[in-house]
Amino acid sequence: MSKYKNFLMDIEDTIVNNITVNMVSESENVTELFDIACNKIKKLGNGQFIVGAYDDMIRDVCHWAWEEYWSQYRESC
Repeated sequence: MSKYKNFLMDIEDTIVNNITVNMVSESENVTELFDIACNKIKKLGNGQFIVGAYDDMIRDVCHWAWEEYWSQYRESC
């Protein structure tokens, strides 16, 4: 893989590792989850850069986490 692809995968891993189940379950909607995730990621060493340059990736991961968590409740209805 290219260095840039590895770099992007590392950023995505950082984002995924900073979104917890509690953050998802306690958020009223995915926008609130995005705000909470951004605030948490900003506290990391390179967090300001990640939030500034890769907010679209954070949003995508938040949507993924939201759907993963809440789909278990939709399927049981």
